[in-house]
Amino acid sequence: MKKIIMAIAVLLLASMVIAGDLKVDAVNYTPAPAIPGGYIDVFVHLKNDSKYLAEDLYFEIDLSGGTERDSTYPFSLGTGVSETTYLSSINPHKSVLLEYRIRVDPSALDDNYIIVFNYGEGAAKKQYKYNIQVLSRKPNIEIIRSSHVQAAPGQAIDVELRIRNIGSGLAKDVLIGMEEDRTVTTTGVVVEREFSSLGASFDYLGDVAASQEKKANISMAINPDAEQKTYMIPIKVKYKDANGTSFESTTYIGLKVGQEPELDAVVSEISPTAFPGGTSEISVDLFNVGIGTAKYVVAELATETGYLDQEKVFIGTLEADDFDSFKVNLSVKPTINTSEEQTVNVLFKYKNQYGEDKELLKELKLEVLSIGEQQARSGAGDPVSMVIGLIALALQLLGLFVAGKWAYKRFVKKGK
Repeated sequence: MKKIIMAIAVLLLASMVIAGDLKVDAVNYTPAPAIPGGYIDVFVHLKNDSKYLAEDLYFEIDLSGGTERDSTYPFSLGTGVSETTYLSSINPHKSVLLEYRIRVDPSALDDNYIIVFNYGEGAAKKQYKYNIQVLSRKPNIEIIRSSHVQAAPGQAIDVELRIRNIGSGLAKDVLIGMEEDRTVTTTGVVVEREFSSLGASFDYLGDVAASQEKKANISMAINPDAEQKTYMIPIKVKYKDANGTSFESTTYIGLKVGQEPELDAVVSEISPTAFPGGTSEISVDLFNVGIGTAKYVVAELATETGYLDQEKVFIGTLEADDFDSFKVNLSVKPTINTSEEQTVNVLFKYKNQYGEDKELLKELKLEVLSIGEQQARSGAGDPVSMVIGLIALALQLLGLFVAGKWAYKRFVKKGK
C-alpha cells in the first residue's frame, strides 16, 4: 500500500515539475487614455516562461475589476464575444497574443479603472490586474505652421498661422493673438518688445472640432531698430470646451529678423585702355546696398578676353552700406575681336549673418579698343579734326593780335 501511495505522489510531483509556467508578459491598449463613448483595443502577451510545454490553458478577462458586483461599468465587450479563451498549448519560452475590443461607456467619469485577467494551466489559476485610464474629451489647440520665418527690420507683415485641435473635444470661441508688446520688470522698468500688433490683437476663429484645422491671421510690425537675430514671438491661444470651461495657453513662433546682403559690382577703371595684345589694370568696385552683412567675401574671376594675374581675391566683410575695391591685371589676347562685347564674370561667395553660404554672379563689361579705335576716339590721325584744330588755333592767334594792336594804340602810343 505504501508503495502505491509513493508511486502516485511521484507521478503528481512529476506532472507538476514538467508543467509550463504561464505569465502575463505585457499588456497595452490604444487609444490611451480611453475616451468615453469610444473603443479601446487591449493586447495581452501570454507567455510560457518555462522549458516545458504548457497545455490545457484558459484565459479570462474580468471587466468588473474582480469585484463581487455584476456590473462591468464602464466597460463592455461586443455582443457574442466571450470573456474566456481556451488554448490547447504554448511552446516553451513562447508567447501568444490575445486581443480584446472593449467599448467605453459614454457616461464614464475621468478615473482609473481596474480590469483583471484570470488564467492558468489545467486546475492552476493565476491573476493579473491592469489599470486603464479614462479621460473625457478635451480640446487642445496648437499652432502647427506659420507662413513667415523671416522679415526685415521696419517691415510690416501679415502672418498666417495654421492651428489644429489635437484634443478629443470641441473647442469653442477660439481666439488667436499676440501677447502685450511690452514687459514690465519687477523694478518697474518698461521693456518694449521688438514686435507690435497692427489692428486687432486677436483673430476670432469660432468653433474648432477635434482634428480640425483652421487659419488665423495676425498683422505685426517689426521695430526698425530691432537687432538682427532670431526671435521667439509669444502667441496667446484662448478657447472653451463644450462645458464652457475656459482654457488659455501661450505658444511661440520663431522669426528671423534680418535682411540678406545685396552685393553689386562695377568696373570703375581700366588703365591704360585695354587693347589686343596689351596689359591693363582692371579696378572693380564692390558695394553692399542691403541691410544684412556679408562675411568672408571672396571674388572669383573668369574671362575669355585674356589672362588674369589673379583669379581669386579675398575681400573680407562688407557691412550694410559698405564699399570695397580690388585690382587685377588683364593681359588681352592679341586675337580678340574688339567689335564683340567683352566681359569678365565675377562670382562672389560669402556667408550671411546666419552663416548660410551664398553666391552672386556678376557679368561686368570690359571695353577693349584697337589702336585705330583709340586714335579715332581721341581725334589723332583724323584729317578733318586736324583742319578744324588749325582753324581754331588761327582764330585764337588772330584774336590775340587784334586785341594787342588795339591796346598798343590806346595806351602806349597815346602816352607818348
